[in-house]
Parts: sequence; C-alpha cells; structure tokens
Amino acid sequence: MSEAAAIATLETKLEMLTDSISMLNQSVEKNNEKLERLSVLEVSHNNSSKAIERAFTAIAKLEEAVDTHIKLDTAAHRGYDKWIWMSVGFCSAISLMWSVVGYRMNAIIDDSMKAVTEMRMHIHDDKIKDIGDLQKIYPNARQP
Repeated sequence: MSEAAAIATLETKLEMLTDSISMLNQSVEKNNEKLERLSVLEVSHNNSSKAIERAFTAIAKLEEAVDTHIKLDTAAHRGYDKWIWMSVGFCSAISLMWSVVGYRMNAIIDDSMKAVTEMRMHIHDDKIKDIGDLQKIYPNARQP
C-alpha cells in the first residue's frame, strides 16, 4: 500500500472518529439536558412531598381539635339533656299535683256550696236560731 492510500485511509478513519466524537458530544449534551430536567423534577417532587407532609400534619392537628370540640360539646349536651329531662319531670309533677289538688278543691267547693245551700234553707225555714242549732247539724263546723 502506498503512502497516499495509507494517508487516505487514515483521513477516512479520522473523519469517522471525528463524526463519532461529534455524535458522542451531542449524546452527552442531550443527556445533560435530560439530567437537568430530571433534577428539576426531583426538586419539584421533593417540594410537593414536603407540602403534602405539611398538609397531613395540619389535617392531623385539625382532627385533634375537632375531636376535642366534639367531646366538649357531647359533655355539655349531656348536661343540657339532664336539665331538660328534670324540667319535663318537674312540669309533669306540678301538672299532676294541680290536677289532683284542683279536683279535690272542686269537691270541697261543691261540698261547701251544698252546705251553704242547706244552711240557707234551714235559716229560711227558721230551723236554725243560734249557733248551737248549727253545731247540732254540723258537729265539725268551726266557730267564728
């Protein structure tokens, strides 16, 4: 092989090597771009992860506060319920008492009206002339 052929072969190989290095450089540049994008995504992912963690921590605190308020409200409502039931019982007892007392008072008034009517009849018929006559008819009557 001649020296010119060897130089031509060497130049061809040199061009091929230059093309390969150029392609390798392009590939490295693309890898660098992708690596930069990946690092940006990783930072974004870390920020999102931290934000989600903070959100869950805040939610846990709110859940604790809500649970505390529910317990306090439940205790307060139990107290209110007790007072309401006591009031209902008291009102029922008073109503029953007034019904019984009213019925009894009505009977006493009826008896008194009958007695007054009988006294008027006796007085009208001149059967009662003094207090002694009245005590004979009504032995349990009080004296004025």
